Amino acid sequence: MTLLYSFHPLADRKQDEIWFYTYEKWGIDQADKYIDQMHAALSKIALDTKHPSIRVLPSMPSMFFIRVNKHYVFFKLAAEALPEKIQVLTILHESMDIIHWRLGHNAVLEIPLLQEADHCLL
Repeated sequence: MTLLYSFHPLADRKQDEIWFYTYEKWGIDQADKYIDQMHAALSKIALDTKHPSIRVLPSMPSMFFIRVNKHYVFFKLAAEALPEKIQVLTILHESMDIIHWRLGHNAVLEIPLLQEADHCLL
């Protein structure tokens, strides 16, 4: 079985926070469903890295993102030597208005976190 994607520790923590928040608000079934949908989307884009739902982070062309329900999932393509196809760097909620406000003003979201994550995954 091919490893399709991996999570940076920051993204893994965010995923746990999303699951726990959803669990507290709507219960275990909804929390599991939400995370399953995120993993299904990641599998889909890992198998098709030219998928039309993938967007490029304008100020960091090696970084990409997709929207999954109420979250944006930021990732980069993995180096050919690595077993996975993509590396998930972080997950941010839409309430941050990342795409419209931050990217539009070139202030790019959590750049230190993305750059730190990028170096850790090399």
